[in-house]
Amino acid sequence: MGQIESFHEAPREAGKGRSDILLTSKSDHGMSTILIVEDDPVISLSLADLLDEHGIGVAGPFDANSDALEYLGTCRPDAAIMGLNVSDGFSYRTAERLTQLGVPFLVISGSPREGLHAIVLRAVDWLDKPFTERALIEKIEHLRQLAERANINRL
Repeated sequence: MGQIESFHEAPREAGKGRSDILLTSKSDHGMSTILIVEDDPVISLSLADLLDEHGIGVAGPFDANSDALEYLGTCRPDAAIMGLNVSDGFSYRTAERLTQLGVPFLVISGSPREGLHAIVLRAVDWLDKPFTERALIEKIEHLRQLAERANINRL
């Protein structure tokens, strides 16, 4: 496999089972914090671990809109990854707040994208559950690019 954008091959450690691609280095990826809003503890902790492995800070993980919105009341992450259904309902309110703040985000869900979802979710990036680590890393790389554009536009 050759280089694809800012991914590169990395040797797989024996027994680790980790992806053979990595995000750009910490100094190159342009993101310091990604908000995680996901009520499945296995998924949210796996996301947090993956981001940490790549030198990206994590806000959360939060399992409810109320907690994410409280965080967003005083902080602005570079990007966000969120489940469609969280412990206090659909994540529409969090999506609306992220949109107001100009924060790019990714929805991970087992529900079909074509479903009847709030308008705020129709144009965002979507990753269907179950997903592979490779697919997730590719989506995070896309978030990185969107975050860079958003940060340039805020200047």
